[in-house]
Formats: sequence, C-alpha cells, structure tokens
Amino acid sequence: MSKKVKTIVSLLLCAALLFGIAPLTAVHAADPTSGACGENLTWRYDAGTKTLTISGTGEMSDYDVSEYNDNWVTTAPWQPYSNAMQTAVINSGVTSIGDGAFWGCTGLTAISVSEGNPNYSSDSFGVLYNKNKTELLRYPIGNTRPSFTIPDSVASIGMGAFSCCSRLTSVTIPDSVTSIGELAFLSCNSLTSVAIPDSVTSIAPEAFELCENLANVTIGNGVTSISDNMLYCCRNLTNVTIGNRVTSIGAQAFMCCKSLTSVTIPDSVTSIGAQAFMECYGLTSVSIPDSVTSIGDSAFFVCIGLTSVTIPNNVKSIKSWAFAYCTGLTSVTIPDSVTSVGEYAFEGCSKLSDVYYTGSKAQWDRIAIEEYNDPLKNAAIHFNSGKPVVKSVSVSDITVNYKDSVALKPTVTADDGVKTTAEFDSSDPNVVKIDKKNGEVTGLKRGSATVTVTVTDAAGNTVTDSCTVTVKYTALQWVIIILLFGWIWY
Repeated sequence: MSKKVKTIVSLLLCAALLFGIAPLTAVHAADPTSGACGENLTWRYDAGTKTLTISGTGEMSDYDVSEYNDNWVTTAPWQPYSNAMQTAVINSGVTSIGDGAFWGCTGLTAISVSEGNPNYSSDSFGVLYNKNKTELLRYPIGNTRPSFTIPDSVASIGMGAFSCCSRLTSVTIPDSVTSIGELAFLSCNSLTSVAIPDSVTSIAPEAFELCENLANVTIGNGVTSISDNMLYCCRNLTNVTIGNRVTSIGAQAFMCCKSLTSVTIPDSVTSIGAQAFMECYGLTSVSIPDSVTSIGDSAFFVCIGLTSVTIPNNVKSIKSWAFAYCTGLTSVTIPDSVTSVGEYAFEGCSKLSDVYYTGSKAQWDRIAIEEYNDPLKNAAIHFNSGKPVVKSVSVSDITVNYKDSVALKPTVTADDGVKTTAEFDSSDPNVVKIDKKNGEVTGLKRGSATVTVTVTDAAGNTVTDSCTVTVKYTALQWVIIILLFGWIWY
C-alpha cells in the first residue's frame, strides 16, 4: 500500500470515527458473514457478539484500498461490519495478518490472539503485538481508554499502530523503544504531549502527522533525523525540543504547524528539507546554526510572522521560494558563502528593507540572483556586516608655526585585530604641506588649509575625517617682519 494511499485512508477513516459515521457501506442482508481471507484461512463475523474470528492455518491476504461511494475503504471482506465490530479474534493457526486488515475498524475495542499462535499475542487491553511483545502492531481504534503506557518489552512501534486513536490523550513511550513506524500516531487528535526517549533512534515518516491537539513534543537525543512529514499539520504544536544528535530535518516535517512560535535548531543539524516549516504562520523566531549547509525549496514559505532571518555561514545557495511571502520579514543577514539565490526566494517579502551582507559590494555583485526577487534587490544592502571592520577616525584642529613640522595623530576606532592604513591630503599644499603616509604637516605660509585623513581596513572599508591646520608666525618672526618691514626676511 503506498504511503499516500495509506494516509488518505487513515484520514477518511479517522473522520468517520470522530463523527460517528460508518466509513463503509451500510450492512445489508446480502453481505456475507464469512468467507476466505487467505489460501487456508477463513473469517466469520457474529453480529450478536460483534466479534470477527479468523481461523485456519497460514497467511492472511493483504488488502488494498479502493473508492466506494466517495469513501475510501479497504477491500477486507469484513469491512461492512467495521463500525459495528468490537472484537477481533486471531486463532492459533494464523501466521500473518495482512496489510489493511483492520484499517477503518472504528468500532474495534479489542484484538484477542489465541495463546498458541506462533507469531502474535495480545494483552488484557486488547492490544496486538508480535509473539514476544517486542513490537506493538495495533492499538484498537475504538478503545475508549484515555491513556496507555507501552510495555517495557516493546522495542518498536509498528506502522499505523495508534493511527486514528482519537480518544487517547496520553501515551507513555518507555526507554525500551528504539523505533517508531510510519503513520504510527497519525491523527491521534486528543494527544496533547509526547516525550520520545533517548533510546529511540529511528522515527519513520508521518509518525505524528495530523495530531491536531499535540502541543508539546520532546525529541530525544538518540534520534538522528526528523523524518518527512513527521509532525505535519500538528496545528496546535507550540513547543518542540529537538535532540542534539539530529542531523537533518525532513521535507514538510513541521509544515502547517500554525501555532509554533519559535524553534531552536541544534548545531548538529546540517540540512533543512523542502517545505520543512512552510505555512508556520505563528513562527516569529528561528535560530539556524552555522552547521546547516542546505536549506530546501520553500523551507519557510509563507512564515508571515518572521521578522528577521540569519542565513548560516556555510550555506551556498538560497533555494527557490525559501522565504517567499514572509510578509513580516524586515531584515535578512546573508553570508559571503552564498553564491546563488533561487527564483522567488524572497518574492512577496513586501516589508524587507535591510539586507546585511558579510561580504563586499564586489562579492555581492557576483551572486547569481534569479528573477522574481525584487524585494531583495530593492532593499538597502549593508556590506561587510558582522565582520571586524574599521569604524571611525577623528582628527583635531591644530596650529603650526611657520616653517615648523608637526605630526597629525588621528584616533582610529576599529574592531579587535583589524589592520588599517591611513592617507592624508591637504586642501592647499602652498600653505600646509603634508606627508601623505605619515601625516606630518609643515607650515609653508601664513593661513589655513583643510587636511583630510582617510583610513582603510583590509576589507576595503574606509572612514574619513577632516581638520583645520592653521599656520601662524611666532612672536620673534613678527618682530623680524616689523623691523625689516617684512620684505627682506619674508
């Protein structure tokens, strides 16, 4: 059964459970109450006891999904009774339970396995396991119990094991569990909190998809990958803690988690998948570490609450639609590692006003920015942002005696470790002569001139300041001028 079909089936059948509508056709007098369900297996449904019994020896057939009267149903022959059926009995000769066997059995409250069955077992709560209870295979959808603690013997939670169990508000996962299967908790709409222990190393795609009231999730430190669609459309998710061994966040992992306001991504993560946070409307803050080298297409598409984003220093490409229609985004920091920006990456970011780029203007001009990125192109670009730079220079006015020399001493403010060079220039070299490299001024004629100092750092950033240099005569020079009428000496 394909993943997409299984998901559709699950959703429709879960809806039937929630609203009390039988997802299948109504039971008719002509509907059989018994028949074959494998080469050597038979089934029988007792309407009086509301019990399905599987008997015989061997493997059960697998059942596909088909469309019937605009509803999706599996082709298991007992499906006409799935809403009324309360108990399923698996006798000792059954060696396999087919795919799709109990999907949509919304009335099922217990599965009972004969003690002599070589491959399967059940417990007093009517839960289906493999023989030694190391894998939990199916929690009955119709069970009304609000909470359940998975036994310590269980190492894996099977595909769809708790799917559509809409009455469950709490499930305790013990530290014996190492894997959680595909669709395991799909549409458990009353589930509010999940703590995944450090023992879990693998979580399959769509494991908690559409758990609409799931508010708090803790992903343990054993998990290395947040799988595709893992928390897709958990609309009330407000808090998620990601373990420190996670290296990747899958496609659509948090898509449509509309109540999620902030997320901290640990520095173990290297990639964020396509549409990972798409339509997280409430997201106002996201911390992306420098360990991330890849951010997928549409990763933050329509995250209208985001106001600022810092792209990690090791990202080379901002993919198409990555931040499109983030209408609240006002600033973005882009590292000089980025060489390309995909089409529509910042389309619709109508409030984007400032781009802080860690490289130079020459580097910025070399970035391949594809079309439909006008908000990015029209924003104010602040170059060399975040890097150590020269910040300012100041130089004071001075007075120098005629024919004397004085060295200007500008004050330079720069970040630690920044090397700078200074260059000086005089507005009137006939009055004030200046050494362009060391700033030594010499008064050549009574009067004044403006001296400009330009300080440049290694990245090419420049700061300037100016001062007035006034040349005057000393008292002795004035006496000489007066006594000699100024013409001999002057």
